[in-house]
Amino acid sequence: MNGTSHAVIGSATGFIVANTLQTSPTATLLFVGLGGVSGLIPDLDIDGKLRGKITLSHKVIRLSALIIGMMMIFYSFIEKTRGDRWLGIGIGILIIVVASLIKQKHMLTITGIAILLGGFSLDERWLILLGIYIVIASFSSH
Repeated sequence: MNGTSHAVIGSATGFIVANTLQTSPTATLLFVGLGGVSGLIPDLDIDGKLRGKITLSHKVIRLSALIIGMMMIFYSFIEKTRGDRWLGIGIGILIIVVASLIKQKHMLTITGIAILLGGFSLDERWLILLGIYIVIASFSSH
């Protein structure tokens, strides 16, 4: 099944639920929209087409992390005392090494972790659960 089929089935399910609950037109529209988006969730797996569309390019994240690592090294070397300087330089080098290992297949996991952290930060249970689901989906096959 392709993404369009998933979205149509999800939207139809949302419509059926809205009719069963006899919701208002606004709530029905919300249920249909949520059903359509929810229908696309199965494509968030290792081989799914949606995975590459909702995540940033790994090159952008890698470049950002490399810049942050180099800035950390530079800042630690210039501003910190001897003990803190070596700790900061070590952390900067660690950031650069980890950044060089990031591939596109890791981006869905990183996105799930970011959503999970955002859910904890905002204290939103649904975001926490979505983040957990995305992390799990990033390791499972379709």
